[in-house]
Amino acid sequence: MSSEFIEDVTGVEVNVSFHPFTFLLAFSKPIIEIDDKPIEKDWGKFFFPLEPGKHRITIYYPYLFFKKLGTRSEDVFVFPNQVVRVDYRNRLFFYGPGKMTTRNLSETA
Repeated sequence: MSSEFIEDVTGVEVNVSFHPFTFLLAFSKPIIEIDDKPIEKDWGKFFFPLEPGKHRITIYYPYLFFKKLGTRSEDVFVFPNQVVRVDYRNRLFFYGPGKMTTRNLSETA
């Protein structure tokens, strides 16, 4: 990996996980919405390059005949050369909103 790439990293790292007792969610795929654009991913960690500025992150998952369970949204501010980490984990009860936390991972400038 070149040093140019490392210096230009700006975006959001999203880590989506589920409570071990809700292991049946392994058969569904969470939806990560960034600025109202839905992206279906597996459970895990993903990086999304974004322009600096304010972004709305919404995460939910489908289960059985429900299209949106565990919905949680958060506004994040991404500054140049910064990665913001968003951690999402569903609650033990499927119907409640998931837990979402954010933190600054890096500032490479």
